[in-house]
Amino acid sequence: MAHHHGPHGYLDYGLAKSFSNWSKNIVCLQSELDRSDEQFIKHYKSEYSEPELPPVWAACEVMSMGMLSRWYAQLAPMQTRKAIAGSFDCDQQQFQGLLEHLTYLRNMCAHHSRVWNRRFTKTLPLPRSKPEGLSNQVNRAAERKLYNTLVLMLHLMDKISPHHHWRASLLSLIDKYGVDVSAMGFPDLWRTLPIWCHDAGDDES
Repeated sequence: MAHHHGPHGYLDYGLAKSFSNWSKNIVCLQSELDRSDEQFIKHYKSEYSEPELPPVWAACEVMSMGMLSRWYAQLAPMQTRKAIAGSFDCDQQQFQGLLEHLTYLRNMCAHHSRVWNRRFTKTLPLPRSKPEGLSNQVNRAAERKLYNTLVLMLHLMDKISPHHHWRASLLSLIDKYGVDVSAMGFPDLWRTLPIWCHDAGDDES
């Protein structure tokens, strides 16, 4: 966003699909900033009076998952949408759906809802050509189950933090408690798929 439209480009309602929704997002963000006790927000407020809101990289740090999803959904310039989604090897429409699905999942977890064998109502846009290589690793026969979400989450983790331990931790939990993975939508021979056999050293460091 900053590379395409400047540090405060998100304050330009001309970049939004809907002025009404953009206004609501601004009000919600202002509320989050007012409640924030982050030092970088306090620093901005003490050093700058215009614009009132901080640059986009600081603003994103105080946004909830839902707010981030809504900001992306309202972003109009196609090249900017593609650039953001491209950072995660996704196309822009797929990335929007992924953010909405992860927000939905995050909210269920926050309310201690059961997710491991749930049939989701907010579906996940399954990969086809993007992200490359994932099309044959999802389970299209169980598109409303958690398995596909886990595959996309692993993809995001591999992109964002290549040396993460999340894959190993997840596999350890499945093995330790003898989880019925079929109820989660895991396909047969799932452990042989590349996403679960990642050898970049992420789980060893």
